[in-house]
Amino acid sequence: YNLERPSLEIARLGQYKDKFFAFANGIYTGSAFLPVDDKGMVTVDDDNYYIPVFGDTKADDDEDLRNYRRFLHRESAVTFREWADLFCQVYGENGKLGIAFFLFSLFSDFIFERTKAAPMLFLFGQRGSGKGTMANSLLHLFGVPQDPLMLGGASTVVGFMRKLGQFSNAMVWLDEYKNDIGDKKIESLKNIWDRVGYERGVKDQSNRTQTTSVTSSAIISGQEIPNVEPALFSRTVLCEFRAMQRGQEEIVRFNSLRSMEDGGITNVTLEILAHRATLKAGFQKQYNEIAATLRAAFADEDVIERQVINFAILAACVQVLEDHLTFPFSSSELLQISERFIKRQRDMMSTANEVQQFFEMVAFLLSNGLIKDGRDLHIAEGVVKIRMVSVFPLYREYSRRQ
Repeated sequence: YNLERPSLEIARLGQYKDKFFAFANGIYTGSAFLPVDDKGMVTVDDDNYYIPVFGDTKADDDEDLRNYRRFLHRESAVTFREWADLFCQVYGENGKLGIAFFLFSLFSDFIFERTKAAPMLFLFGQRGSGKGTMANSLLHLFGVPQDPLMLGGASTVVGFMRKLGQFSNAMVWLDEYKNDIGDKKIESLKNIWDRVGYERGVKDQSNRTQTTSVTSSAIISGQEIPNVEPALFSRTVLCEFRAMQRGQEEIVRFNSLRSMEDGGITNVTLEILAHRATLKAGFQKQYNEIAATLRAAFADEDVIERQVINFAILAACVQVLEDHLTFPFSSSELLQISERFIKRQRDMMSTANEVQQFFEMVAFLLSNGLIKDGRDLHIAEGVVKIRMVSVFPLYREYSRRQ
């Protein structure tokens, strides 16, 4: 008993308060990585902490620790500059937004406190277009990549909300998004942006509730754009991937990135985490300025405020850190990309609006003689009159066909 050290157990890996970043095999203080001993103990500033993942008190085949054992620092010589340069060569403009999203994810705790927004990265493309490969590449930054959670399968709302609370300031990949996954899952995806966790009652005599908080950022991927729910679409940063033939040079670059990832790239994560104080000090000012610039750029256009907030957060992270890290692109270049992506996403959303879809179908029915002007539809003095009893069944039938 004289040899025991009173310690605090770290139940959630990742950012621990404002003190350090905890991996399964040690703690990064911002200046040094301190590995755990054989009991899972590590001392930081005279305080003892216990990380019960690799300690010899835990069974090697403990299935409950499977995900935690992947969240580990793997020492290597890779620098942020080397990784970011190769990452952008492989994934292009999508890669630049991916890097900005990674920066946001690492510091999302205090960024959310200030903006009350947690943008999600949506990777859209056909099978084999590279969207899943980029998601997997980003997950390598936290150790061995976690398995994606399949939205279209048997996974439940409770399951993926718990996954988002498993680690702090990390990333969770939600794959196989489809527009027909169900209202409950779509509503829960929307809640990730607001970091509203899953709440359930405690089964006892009290009226207490238990909340599973959202502490990680979400990467969503799928072959369908979330255009049935504009409120979800506006909460995401959309990256489109197109299936194409890749030349020998592109294959070589991709294999180089894969080889780098296999050797461990968490050194890149530590290099960025060392600048937490810098980002905390400079984020708010840069975010306000970039958001104002984007609002001015789209002053006469129908752009949803959430889109401005999403891209301003990502651009601000890059702008604050570009004097401390070597990026393969500038913050002004990322701002230009952001403006293009906002316009493209806005155009997609404008065609996704349910009311607009209805009137486009009415125009189609009218031009094809399926409904008649003066009988089913009448416009006079700025007022549109529609005989819904005859138009709506045709709208429903032809919407399914189209």
